[in-house]
Amino acid sequence: MKLFTWIMFCICRFIFGRVQRLWWRITGTAKTLRQIKDGQLYEKSAHVRHIIWKCKWDELSPTDPSKFITTHSHFDHPRCILGDDVNLTFIDENEAYFAQMPLSVNILSSDLSPFLFAAIFNHVYRVIVMPISSFHRIADEIGDPKTKVLLLSNTGRCGSTAVTQVLESVPRVVTMSEPDSFTNIIMLREKLSNEDLERFIQSMIRITCKPLKSNPQLICIKTKSMDFNHADIDARLFPDMKHLFLYRNGKETIQSFYHAFGFLPRVKLFHGMQTTRLAHRLLPNLAKFLWSMLMVPNLPWLQDPELMIKTSMVGMMAGHWSVLCHNYIRFKEAGMDIKAFKYEDLLENPQHVCERLLEYCGLPLECTEELCNALKHDSQRGMLRSRKGMKEKDNKYLIKWNNPDVLAEVNFFCDQVGITRIGKPTLLPDTISSLS
Repeated sequence: MKLFTWIMFCICRFIFGRVQRLWWRITGTAKTLRQIKDGQLYEKSAHVRHIIWKCKWDELSPTDPSKFITTHSHFDHPRCILGDDVNLTFIDENEAYFAQMPLSVNILSSDLSPFLFAAIFNHVYRVIVMPISSFHRIADEIGDPKTKVLLLSNTGRCGSTAVTQVLESVPRVVTMSEPDSFTNIIMLREKLSNEDLERFIQSMIRITCKPLKSNPQLICIKTKSMDFNHADIDARLFPDMKHLFLYRNGKETIQSFYHAFGFLPRVKLFHGMQTTRLAHRLLPNLAKFLWSMLMVPNLPWLQDPELMIKTSMVGMMAGHWSVLCHNYIRFKEAGMDIKAFKYEDLLENPQHVCERLLEYCGLPLECTEELCNALKHDSQRGMLRSRKGMKEKDNKYLIKWNNPDVLAEVNFFCDQVGITRIGKPTLLPDTISSLS
């Protein structure tokens, strides 16, 4: 039923878009948009649009422009995005999209959703679009963050969402879990020069960390796992930003990935294209899409088409985990100021780990008890794959670790980047959660 609704939505969006463009030419809206695109009319370059229909194929897909059918409302000054009710939701090389929510909704609260992109989709009622020139200009007006910022990078499936919600329990700490804009940067890296890419990252972080009425003492941004691939650039542009890398032993991480994402139609579709030679010939960009999002571009052996075609879904998840751990070590060796934080330590010694977390963030140790209590909540509440939902699919998505072919495939990726083999405990350098 969801797929049918999505197909109908796409058809309606296509037809509506053609009619709308004609109507905008008649009303003069198209002329104003052309002037804005040419760098004129900065003071009214924010195009405010009402949403009349929004639709997603699956709940974990990004909240991007393709999910909305909108109508013209009015043109406004780019400063209209400075309110607490507006959040950056999507950027490409041409435009930036912002979502506006009702003032009564605290979009950053994990009670709405564990993930910001999902909360935004559920509550957005208007979209604000501006050209990249205006995006950079308003970012320059905002300037660098005025408060402390913690970038919580991670391998995925390692308790990072729980840690984010734990920090949320501390007074005057604002958390943002998986904003889509950080992931948009991954998709831009092949389209932009290094200089332009840094400019985009700088503007994106400035706008994400804009001043808030609540005047927080810390803004914690938990990114998606693949977003760690540009964390070294983030650190270079914002040297005062603190960085933590959350990880978990490989076997448990990969199994959890398979539980959480192995059933998703979107993942199955892109992996199916990735492993089909015909798709690589006819639709090479789509065939490589999932691989290019999960793997880093600066390791030549990962760009081998034969490797993409032969790698199973479990192998791809193992490659993602091992490459991220490798990147952490690589970033540290290059001089990046970053610490690691291990999920297993949090389970074994929650009080000690919460104290170390507060200490690293510069937060009062008196909040330790609150943090420990916050760990008891289901961090995935509000999503289809909560702890309760996970149990229903456990048997179907159990990895056969006793199969030598499975072990050989996952360990291939570990060996390639020099990371501990699957099944053995992993300890990354400078793991601050460790008792030792």
